[in-house]
Formats: sequence, structure tokens, C-alpha cells
Amino acid sequence: MSFYVTLPSDSSLQFFPENKISHFKIQLPSPVCLNGEWEEGFSEIIYPHSWLNVNETNNYFLYKAGDDNISLTVKRTIDVGCYETIFYVYSDLISPQIVGDTQAPLLRIVRTKGKDGETISQYYDRPQYLPLVRHSFQTIQSELRLNSGDFVPFERGQIGSGLTHYKGINFQKVYGIGGIFRRLFRAALPFLVKGGKTIGKEVLMTGSRVASDVFSGENLKKL
Repeated sequence: MSFYVTLPSDSSLQFFPENKISHFKIQLPSPVCLNGEWEEGFSEIIYPHSWLNVNETNNYFLYKAGDDNISLTVKRTIDVGCYETIFYVYSDLISPQIVGDTQAPLLRIVRTKGKDGETISQYYDRPQYLPLVRHSFQTIQSELRLNSGDFVPFERGQIGSGLTHYKGINFQKVYGIGGIFRRLFRAALPFLVKGGKTIGKEVLMTGSRVASDVFSGENLKKL
């Protein structure tokens, strides 16, 4: 037996108004009670490539010049935007895993791709499954973090740019979760499996320096 859970990042704002795109808690319509050994896997994620390497909290560049005069000529231009290559997805449903010199409930590492302003969809056809730490729950908390441990700084103002299939959709004009992200994360579903048997779709996991209270859950599967 198996089942899927889709976690739109803005589907529970009435319960958790402080939700953001990069960290949110979802209230399920009814409690989930599981018997036996279950595992969770991450199958798919859709997210906006809309974060910057210079933002409101990271906007200082310091340079200390010595006594010598240095002349530099830049022969190549660098595109403005974010140069993060990966981010980490965590879930409060799974047992902490060894991540470097710490332990954290890490589902998977997501390798970023695409260009600034694009909507990125990534599908994992061979999920990796992790044991659940809770077998009765009605909320699932998820977090998306950078290698530094900071939340992925999604910029809401850029979401939907050039995306005709999202044209006309209303969304929050703040640094947080909006209606458009409901679509973006509609496919982010982890699986739960009993007995550790591998089944279709993949799980986001691996990690870096992030506290053990980071989360992210979706498709569920049991055999």
C-alpha cells in the first residue's frame, strides 16, 4: 500500500500565516495514522529560479587595498543573479541522518539549474527512502536551505516573469508564499514505503550545516 501527499507551500496560510516559500508548515485535511514501518521519499519539485546573490541582508562587498596600486581589466561579464548550485530539502517526518559533522532530517540535495526567472521542474524516478520518525501526524513542516544553512532567498517579484502559463495568477508581493507557488510546488510529493522497497520517484536528500529542526515532506508510500 502506498499514497502520495502534495505540499503547496501556501496552502495553509490561514493556520500558519508566517509561512514562506523556503520554510512552511502544511495542515493536512485529516490526521494520518500509519501502522508498521514506513519510509518517505521525495519524487518531484517545481520551484522558481528567482533568488539573488545580493539581497537586503547580504549586500556588502569589502575590499582592503594595500599600499600598491593595482590595475585590473575584466575581460568577461558576469550575469547578475544567484550562483548557488544546490539547496537542501528537509522534513520533520523523517529520522535525522548524518550530514557531515551533525545530524539533520535531510530528504535530499537539489541541484539547481536553469536561468534567472525560469520555473524549474525536477523529477526523481528512483526515490531514496528514509524511515519516518512520526507515524501519526496532521502537519508536515518543510525547509529549503543553502549550503550555508540560510533559507533559500526566493525573490517573489521575479516569479512569473516570462511564464505565460502563470499569467494572470495573483500572488503575494512579499518575500513569502503566494498563490503562484501553489502551482510550483504542486508536484513536490514524497513517498512513504514499507519494508524499504524501491518504488518509482526520488527523494531529495543529503545535506550540509543545517540545524536538526529543518523539514520537508511529500509523497508517501507503503507496501
